[in-house]
Amino acid sequence: MSVEIKLYKKEGTYFSQDKQKDVPYTNFYLSINGNNIPIEVKYFPNDKFGGRDPGYSGRMAVMSTFAEFFPEKEDTDKRSVVNPHKVECPKCHKIMRIDDHDNESYYLACDDCSISAFFSKKSGELSFKDADDNDIPF
Repeated sequence: MSVEIKLYKKEGTYFSQDKQKDVPYTNFYLSINGNNIPIEVKYFPNDKFGGRDPGYSGRMAVMSTFAEFFPEKEDTDKRSVVNPHKVECPKCHKIMRIDDHDNESYYLACDDCSISAFFSKKSGELSFKDADDNDIPF
């Protein structure tokens, strides 16, 4: 089993009631197999420096340098909604069986017609192939 780990950042602004103006922010997330965990870069006030944390900006810079921008949310209204458990074979119209799958893709097969299908949850695309690996329009 492979583990995919990524560091993301999301930048923006918010309106500060105290300052009465828009203030920039940067949020960090550790993504482990698509599960996002928020990370806070801690501020450690130091009495030797008048309550400042001289290492804070450096820690923020390191995190920001190695983090990718958080991917934009997909518009789910534009994706076709396909249930991989109910995909019909385009030739015989029987429900195809799920041959294999992972978190993002399903591989389907029709045992009667030797038709195979690939479904991507991420893009919502569904494609069919015949026994000779030729694309089948549906």
